[in-house]
Amino acid sequence: MDGERTIRKLLAGKSGCRKKGRPRLRWMDDIELDLRNMGAKMCRTRALDRTEWTSVVRVVKAKFKGL
Repeated sequence: MDGERTIRKLLAGKSGCRKKGRPRLRWMDDIELDLRNMGAKMCRTRALDRTEWTSVVRVVKAKFKGL
């Protein structure tokens, strides 16, 4: 009877263990790292204000001239 219970059937495939190693980077983590390397700080809070974000983008474009 224990092997026929619905809960056992649902949980049979899950081991409950985490993957080993470092967590994978998300897309946003990569973008924030690039912005930090370019000199833009507090990019998430600045991105909420459109005029502030526009000024950040202009400064970065002027700094790197090819964007």
